[in-house]
Amino acid sequence: MTIVAAGLLEPDTVVRAPVCVLGGGAVGIALVRELAARGVDSLLIESGGLEYDDDVQELYAGRADGYFDLRATRLRYLGGTTNHYAGQSRPLEPVDFEAHSWRGGVAWPIDRSELTAHLPAAVRTLGLADDRWDTEDWFPELVEPRDPSLQVKVFQALARPLGTAYRAELDASEHITVLLGANATQLVLAEGNEAIDHVELSTLEGLPLRAEAEAVVVATGGIESPRLLLASNRQIPEGVGNSSDMVGRYFADHPSVGPLRVVPGPREPTLPRAAVTNEDLELDVSLVATLAITEDAQRERGVTGFHAFVLPTGPPSDEDLAALGVEQLLDIGGPSASEAQSVVFGLEQVPNAESRVTLDDERDALGHPRARLDWRLTDEDEEHFAALIEQVAIELAVTGIGRMHAEPFEGSWRDQVMGQHHHMGTLRMSTSPRDGVVNEDLRFHDVRNLYAAGPAVFPTYGHVNPTLNAVALAIRLAHHLEREVG
Repeated sequence: MTIVAAGLLEPDTVVRAPVCVLGGGAVGIALVRELAARGVDSLLIESGGLEYDDDVQELYAGRADGYFDLRATRLRYLGGTTNHYAGQSRPLEPVDFEAHSWRGGVAWPIDRSELTAHLPAAVRTLGLADDRWDTEDWFPELVEPRDPSLQVKVFQALARPLGTAYRAELDASEHITVLLGANATQLVLAEGNEAIDHVELSTLEGLPLRAEAEAVVVATGGIESPRLLLASNRQIPEGVGNSSDMVGRYFADHPSVGPLRVVPGPREPTLPRAAVTNEDLELDVSLVATLAITEDAQRERGVTGFHAFVLPTGPPSDEDLAALGVEQLLDIGGPSASEAQSVVFGLEQVPNAESRVTLDDERDALGHPRARLDWRLTDEDEEHFAALIEQVAIELAVTGIGRMHAEPFEGSWRDQVMGQHHHMGTLRMSTSPRDGVVNEDLRFHDVRNLYAAGPAVFPTYGHVNPTLNAVALAIRLAHHLEREVG
């Protein structure tokens, strides 16, 4: 088996494997590699090729008022968004799996141990250093924050394009076939509408193909996956897997404002101000030390998680300081350094059913509806963010690191918030079809051989980047599929 260009096949060719995975990003690659390691044949279908292509990327175009241009949020070729991501990684925390009122009482339908069991394999897949996350393992001399409700959390970061890292392995595998340049255009249901019969595929040039499998996994991202399911409406008007009108709902990203400028204080920082590379590691992995709220404080205060890290940004101009309204801080705290700093935040979003992906009236080059994204934040999100920014500002001030401009919201808060390209929640995992799209095995509640993988299945989001956790879940899914079709 090998890497095949779809355009070289004959029209109406049928490709078959026990498992068909749609999407050749981090999650899709991790899934087929784990299946291969367990002796299960699979077919990995990727819309793009081995390199970036403008025409393929244009298929991501859609409507997203107040959000990024959707063409810029994902890459559509083998390796997916790992081709330009930073790879910042950390596991979800125990509190992220619990039901809390500030998340609408939503909990994960699996225990955290079912994710952590596969973290070592996920760490190896992404090329990270080690499945160790305690701060003292990496920064034993680090001073803890003064505020007892804050702690330092460490992220590992490694930009490793998986399409390049695993290309030779995928091409040589006896159990994996990679089909490039093939776009899934319709999930076709078998008689009775309880299972997928086949997947209709097309090249950009219009060459029709077909994929058949015992199990189909949708792993095309938190926007493209619901778009495909909703657009597969030839047999059922509301789309495939959408009997409860949950497909595309609960879209989430990690809201961020800033970076916010800090005027340095008189003391040396008590936490690393930026990513640092540990020279003792065999891999060139950067370690990022961040300020974060403790889990106990989250539970006590009823607030979502967050992290914040300080970056050196070079000396600011007088105009920059004046524009930020912090010129008066130059005489407060007696800064001894000329180098300015910035604080970058990442916040967990509150789940919101009205934040969603739907279909737009405009159609793509293949004649199929484009995605329409309505990313909605809540008053709770704003309240959490404002309180946490103030908390970090106080910590930086009392420790002498510097004074932060802590009032960034002038006018509409939502007009100033940006996402971090982390698309989560649109095919959320749940015990009941009333509350989500897939069950604890990532199988669709109402389609017995259809599965989803990726951050789209997260019922709650945590404050950490989603890729590592999504890869761990994909490896877990491979074990389940081995039992189902192996």
